[in-house]
Amino acid sequence: MENNLIKKEDNLPVQLEDIARFVLIGKEKLISVKAEIRAMKNLKVAEGVYKQKEVEAKELGGALLLAKVRIGELLKDIPKASGGDRKSEKNKSNSTVTFETKEEKAEELGFSKIDTSRFQQLADNKDIVEKVIEESEDIPTQTECLSKIKSKKNDELNNCNVAW
Repeated sequence: MENNLIKKEDNLPVQLEDIARFVLIGKEKLISVKAEIRAMKNLKVAEGVYKQKEVEAKELGGALLLAKVRIGELLKDIPKASGGDRKSEKNKSNSTVTFETKEEKAEELGFSKIDTSRFQQLADNKDIVEKVIEESEDIPTQTECLSKIKSKKNDELNNCNVAW
């Protein structure tokens, strides 16, 4: 499974804007595939077709998580908003340079501040995301990943407190 995971990650778009589009469109596609699965269950469609849709949903969920990790990694390189309302500044050659903050870039891409924070948590814990994708029996989700990240942090805090 790990080779398969790496191969899918390599197939993700490279540019931040393209990855963002992939995530936004992919979320809608996943909702659609889940609806198709529910309909197939209700109609008792051939099991092979139903299983194929489940595999498609699981792979799409994994690809979306990896794309969110990549967005989190790319957003780390963009500075956060600093104090004041500094939108531009003069550089050494006396020309004006405009700074785009992480928050502005995320908003431009269609993501909220909370989305940005979650993507960065996923990026900081890529090993957990990959493990969730690999081990999930159902569609791997961001919520599942964030829950495992929170558990890991709580375990680390508890272990730290024991050492005291």
